[in-house]
Amino acid sequence: MTEQVNETSEKSLDEIIAEYQATTGPEKTVETKPEQEITPEQANVTADLTRQLKETTERLNKLEQWTQGSQVEADIKKAVSRVNKELQADPEYVEFQLEKTAKEKPGFKVIWENRKTNPKAWDNALDALAHELDGKIPRIDTELKETQKAVKSTQQAPSKSDDGESLGDTPEERQRNWQRMIMGS
Repeated sequence: MTEQVNETSEKSLDEIIAEYQATTGPEKTVETKPEQEITPEQANVTADLTRQLKETTERLNKLEQWTQGSQVEADIKKAVSRVNKELQADPEYVEFQLEKTAKEKPGFKVIWENRKTNPKAWDNALDALAHELDGKIPRIDTELKETQKAVKSTQQAPSKSDDGESLGDTPEERQRNWQRMIMGS
């Protein structure tokens, strides 16, 4: 052992480096360049690019928010449609029930938030909610709704006589015109 120590101590640093390089390969050196000074024009260009990048990033963020908002609205509409497929209730009421359930049942909200990663769980949750709501919410009577729509449209149309002449827009005008038609004047 003493001989190895003496052998190592007798070698020069250059020899040790050469041995090291022979076993590991030549060491790569990195050349460093002196830093260049930035001209005022370069500083202006950099500032302009930074400003443009910031504006573009803000616009992109707004676009992403809008897209996400549109997607959420579409998902809500789709969920209302799925729940309402069997219920035949007012869609606004069904949407209200979806929101209410999300507030009251945190698990439902978690399933909603993960609807893209686990659509089967979301569909199952909607079907279960529809089953729970069945019989608890008022159904839309389509015949009654059509009748109400017809009555409303006739009430908004101006009254006309048999020959198509308008009787007037206000009750007073209709009364006067009716009286004129009866009296023949």
